[in-house]
Amino acid sequence: MQVTEVTFQELREDKQTIKKEIMFSTGFSTCVHMHDFYEVTVVVEGIAATHANGALLELGPGSVILFRPYDVHLKSDGGGGVIFSFALPIKAMRLMFSYLGADMDLDQIIHLKKPPIVMLRAESLAYYRTRFPQVLEGFRRDDALMILSAKSMLVDMMIGFYKISSAAGAMPAWLRGLSEEISKKHNFTEGITALSRLSGMTQEHICRSFKRYYGMSPTQYIALLRLNYSAQLLLETGMDVLDIALESGFSSLSHFYHCFKDQFGVSPKAYRKLGGGWQNNA
Repeated sequence: MQVTEVTFQELREDKQTIKKEIMFSTGFSTCVHMHDFYEVTVVVEGIAATHANGALLELGPGSVILFRPYDVHLKSDGGGGVIFSFALPIKAMRLMFSYLGADMDLDQIIHLKKPPIVMLRAESLAYYRTRFPQVLEGFRRDDALMILSAKSMLVDMMIGFYKISSAAGAMPAWLRGLSEEISKKHNFTEGITALSRLSGMTQEHICRSFKRYYGMSPTQYIALLRLNYSAQLLLETGMDVLDIALESGFSSLSHFYHCFKDQFGVSPKAYRKLGGGWQNNA
């Protein structure tokens, strides 16, 4: 199995793809891959089988799945499957969530282990089933109205993720600020003690808040930050795995291996080799 890394810039430069800030396409994956942008895939007919971060998900008509940057995934036809996909840069997705309102929290979705899935209403699916081919044809003609229509549909579908992103209600400002600070390397490598230092809150209050708003403990949240950082180092540098584990904040190589495989479905060495992100794989 080979994992291919795709960038949004490469999509824009593809002669078969319209050069816009949003991409629209149809068809299944030709290989296991990951990318540096968000991808929204809608199943309009049949069954689509998706492998994401080591898990198999079978999606029926009306399913909408959101692949996040660096989700390792493959989309295949599970039987009469017809899908349409949008690709959107990270900055554009964040701007969209910000525009839709404070309760639409993209961070809640980023830290889920599996790509989130929502279901379209029957009437929405019927509309999209007829509208998607028209939009695709419009993209091929570089039709500005059709591109605008695609953006409108994407916003409409993102609203479906509201219950996931705001399940616990509006996040307090102190926690949102803490989340931004703990995402900095020198803070998440410090670990749990950084949370109290940065927020001035007790460990008990921080723990309750993380479980309520993120659905996980502070320890799990920090581990995800460390794992995402280590995955980036594996693809972008030639550092040894042990050095990457230590650089990311893990004190035990065996614990790092266990956590990494649990999150990404493959070992760190396999992730680097399959991703082809560093020239010194051999």
